[in-house]
Amino acid sequence: MLLRELLLALQESGFLEVFKNHGFQITYKWEEVNNNYRQHNRYVIGFNSYRCKMICYYESGGISVLLGTLSDDFDKLESAGWVSLSDLIAYILKRPINWDNPKKGRPHKEQITEILSEIASDFEPLSEQILQMFQDQKIVVQWKPQLKQYVEEEFQRRFGP
Repeated sequence: MLLRELLLALQESGFLEVFKNHGFQITYKWEEVNNNYRQHNRYVIGFNSYRCKMICYYESGGISVLLGTLSDDFDKLESAGWVSLSDLIAYILKRPINWDNPKKGRPHKEQITEILSEIASDFEPLSEQILQMFQDQKIVVQWKPQLKQYVEEEFQRRFGP
């Protein structure tokens, strides 16, 4: 997948429209294209809003959507306080985290487009609650330990000790 194809998937999925309606704009793009067959292309598309930041991160055929505070840096995915939007939605709704990719066997761009569409659909009814959770670091530290524990418990439940 190329960066332009990822941008097209964001648009075709309705993802861009949903997040644009909540004040998000693309402000950052980064790509690492590898011609070595053992390495895969990686892309980061960063979004800013007046309340928080969001990243769409693509690597090795998978897509992740991460949220962070306005102080989180797009260049520091590992060290900043980025949180998986899918994990956060599962935590809020107290539903199992989907560790599988049920879209396998379909064309890759279709898989990515459908995943983005599902994330946008799941986000919409919870948008106000989620965006308030990221308004400042003081708020994030109140709920983030419980999210981390929830993800760990879900991992243990799914994959065992």
